[in-house]
Amino acid sequence: WNGIIGVVPALDDSSRGPLVAPAMAAAPAVAVPAPVQSAAAPAVPVSAPSKSANGPSLFDRAKAWVKTRFKPKKRPGSGIPARKVIVALRNARRVSQAGFLFLFLFLLVRTEFRGGFAGGATVRMPYPVEGFLLADPFVALMTFLSTHTIYRALWWSVGMVALTLVFGRVFCGWICPFGTLHHFVAWLFPNPHGATTGSRRVRANMTHPYQNAKYYLLGAFLVAAVCGSAIGGLFDPICVCVRAIGLAVLPAINYVTGRGLDTVSQTNLHVLQNGSDATRDALVATVLQPRQYFFHQTWVIGGLFFVVLLANRWIPRFWCRVLCPLGATLGLIARNAVFGMEKDHSKCTDCNLCLVDCQGADSPQGGVKWRQDECHMCLNCETACPEDVIKFRFLPNRKSVTLTQSGMDRRKTLAVAAAGAAVLPLTRTSDTIDSNYYDRLIRPPGAVEERDFLDRCIRCAECMKV
Repeated sequence: WNGIIGVVPALDDSSRGPLVAPAMAAAPAVAVPAPVQSAAAPAVPVSAPSKSANGPSLFDRAKAWVKTRFKPKKRPGSGIPARKVIVALRNARRVSQAGFLFLFLFLLVRTEFRGGFAGGATVRMPYPVEGFLLADPFVALMTFLSTHTIYRALWWSVGMVALTLVFGRVFCGWICPFGTLHHFVAWLFPNPHGATTGSRRVRANMTHPYQNAKYYLLGAFLVAAVCGSAIGGLFDPICVCVRAIGLAVLPAINYVTGRGLDTVSQTNLHVLQNGSDATRDALVATVLQPRQYFFHQTWVIGGLFFVVLLANRWIPRFWCRVLCPLGATLGLIARNAVFGMEKDHSKCTDCNLCLVDCQGADSPQGGVKWRQDECHMCLNCETACPEDVIKFRFLPNRKSVTLTQSGMDRRKTLAVAAAGAAVLPLTRTSDTIDSNYYDRLIRPPGAVEERDFLDRCIRCAECMKV
């Protein structure tokens, strides 16, 4: 080392003097001939690559941003990645929610009559605008109990029952437009001081006793249907969406848009006037109604609709977990679904990541039994679990599933039945059926006699939207 022969002293040994290399015998010099450069092949100087004076190019910066933005984050704990099929299904569920919400709004917008009665033409809508209502098992069951009649169109709901028996409450997590609105509002307007962030969010997504309220409502509405009243449609999520959006939201949008275009038309600028007229014609032909409609108490309907949506700032998926009778119906059907969750409790580290984005508050965490009747099949829990505790599969092990549904004892059942039976006389005595009946009251074309009509009416207000 450094020309020293023998043991090399340590570098931090200060007792020794400086290291001096011993003199070496000079070797005889050898003459090396200079290289001869060919005239035919001149030397080409090679320069080192240099970056642009302005830094990396726009393409390089975009590439670096994409790599940073979509770089998979390191998972906590053991960091076991979620199965690719589950991640793909989770993404498919998001696409399904957006697609069915768009389909529902499209059908609702097209629920209007733009033709005429000349020539005795049959009045039919060009689209199956009632499709979501016909596929509603709660509406089908309630209509059957109140009228003792099985309507052919309601056989659509049988397909939804079959789908629930196989996959569980996929309607709630993949199809329902009202559930998608709740999901979207909770994501768009989180409450930093409520139950949508931090540890409060984890606690809010645990199973709570107030989730049994929808089973009480379901029992009361079914008893009322047996007694002859389909008043449960007031709480059906599809009916709520049709009634609130069709009678409050769309007319409000129609009013604001019309007033704005009228203001533009009143200007003296010819270009703006032509643009306003063209915009109005295009909107009336696709989205807006040809004339402005007004409904009694529409502000109450719209106000309650937005209050229910804003309740998601305190309880995620408030309507779905607490008040939805359709969700309760599907929950009873889904208790023995073929597709479900299987948990390995021994691997759970109580990180509670599975609860952060749980939509149904169905107890996906380890150490407790899973509530299959509450699960919306959002699949967020398995994609979030870093310990491989949760797995969704066909014919899962039932040891991790609880089959208790509503927690209703005999007294609660009797109370619910009494409440449902009291609905009919209370509503009929305060109604205008008998003493204040008015024979010119507007009803849908072809409607039956008033009392039979109210037995069948589910209060969706779709006929008023037409």
